[in-house]
Amino acid sequence: ILVNNAGTNIRTPTLDTSDETWRTVLQTNLDSVFFMTRAAGAGMVERGSGSVIHIGSVAGVVGMPTGVAYGATKAAIGQMTRSLAQEWGPHGVRVNCIAPWYFHTPLTEKLLAAPDYLARILRATPLRRTGRDEDLVGVVVFLASEASAYVTGQTLAVDGGMSTSAFHPEA
Repeated sequence: ILVNNAGTNIRTPTLDTSDETWRTVLQTNLDSVFFMTRAAGAGMVERGSGSVIHIGSVAGVVGMPTGVAYGATKAAIGQMTRSLAQEWGPHGVRVNCIAPWYFHTPLTEKLLAAPDYLARILRATPLRRTGRDEDLVGVVVFLASEASAYVTGQTLAVDGGMSTSAFHPEA
């Protein structure tokens, strides 16, 4: 079982995003996922079984201002998930993705500490709260277990319903 959970986001308007910032986000969020998946996947394909679980983001399926590099990498992880499911499925390897919304992490702590920003996040989330660790744990356990033996190539949003609508940070 491989769980790819690495990420960074450097929030800048697109026209102000330096080449270095772009490359940093792509290397952290996409290159590392590809290289880890390729390395672990080789053994899984050889054994004829395995489960790869990528941690993507709903930012890969909805637009978010000042997050073009982050969103692009998370969208690419979704595509990588689907492509690898096709390629490795015949070898007994399942590849899936979890797409969270806002959870309290070092990456989001400053944003969520701002009362106005948090209020906008909660208004955009039908369940009216941010994610908790236990919200992800159950999904990871499910995707790693035989309970999901017939699930591959899927991206499961763990987002309190946010992806059922659009995110409007100005709202």
